Amino acid sequence: MPSDAHIRRLVRELVLPEDADLVIQKPKYWIPEFCRLYFRRCDELISEIPADGLAAAEVCPELVYLTETVTRQPQHRLRLRALAVLGSAHRATDDLDRADGVYKAAFALLEKSSSISQTDVANLLFRVAVLRSCQDQYQEAVHLASRSVDIYRRALDHVRRRHLGETLTVRGYIHHMNGRLELAMKDWGEAVACTDVKLTPRIFYAVAHNIALGMMQSVVPPRDLSVIEKHVTQASRYFSGKPLSVPKLKILWLRAMIMMRFGSTRRGEATYRKVMSGFLRLGNVVDMALVGVALGRHFYRERRFEELKSLAIEIDDACDLECKNSAIRNAVSIWKEAVIAETVSAEAFSATWNVLERDSFARAARLNADGLALKVTSTQEARS
Repeated sequence: MPSDAHIRRLVRELVLPEDADLVIQKPKYWIPEFCRLYFRRCDELISEIPADGLAAAEVCPELVYLTETVTRQPQHRLRLRALAVLGSAHRATDDLDRADGVYKAAFALLEKSSSISQTDVANLLFRVAVLRSCQDQYQEAVHLASRSVDIYRRALDHVRRRHLGETLTVRGYIHHMNGRLELAMKDWGEAVACTDVKLTPRIFYAVAHNIALGMMQSVVPPRDLSVIEKHVTQASRYFSGKPLSVPKLKILWLRAMIMMRFGSTRRGEATYRKVMSGFLRLGNVVDMALVGVALGRHFYRERRFEELKSLAIEIDDACDLECKNSAIRNAVSIWKEAVIAETVSAEAFSATWNVLERDSFARAARLNADGLALKVTSTQEARS
């Protein structure tokens, strides 16, 4: 049996998603411990680049089947985890119906097997909770997340507490997406307290990001700026040195929001521009337009109409080239024409923002691809 260090090295050496097919072609990967670590790697990829995470996760069920041919015994816990990860990948790429189908298969497996632990059930429940939130089933989402929290609270070891932190982060996310900011902040505060930054940096920095954004969305006096910046800095460290990604840009956007709110407007404007450029490089024109409309509102308030006109043309051109959604193209075009004619109003900004944000939410795979960290398209931006 290979050592744990050897198995960890096998997982680290994979270039995903390109090497996903290798794990079902080479028997050296058909080991239960490799499966567990591979699933964790898929979760991380889903949270950063959902499409790549899906490509990596699609082999998970077959990997478990092949592992069973080697161990010559059923691996029900691995089967359940494979389905849980695959369902998350489909949800993160906005294939909600397929995610639902995968989770139904997972619940069917639960009914057949007596060897699956309660913590495995809790892991599945919080993933389905995120899906129900994406389907606007708030009560069911909270119910499932709360069941998961209760299971993890009954477990006392540090591994289970790590999962409790993750599940509380998810429940806080669900509360936040449904306007229950006070409940969200309560869950995130507990999540930070039981999450180890060294063991699970992805979870710790996600909840730190959420707390910072939640504070920005509340009526926070300027004296709390240092607290907000502390959480944003913690969230930023997770992405330091990593390639450009949507989560990395969302945290940069949050930093720009803080700059604009607390007086560093020129630096904030430059940061908004940097975020816009980054989203375009990733082919994410909807979020590029969201950032641009937020920056445009700032120009409008300061009556910097020439800069606003140039920005509106830039956003409209990008949407014409890159956006397949005709409703977005039309909304941005109407807004641009009003800007050019100098007849644009605050209501026009809000209307355009709402069209863009609905699409960004519908695709359900921005920073909240794993149901942990919030989108930065916030109440604070919409009202500012």
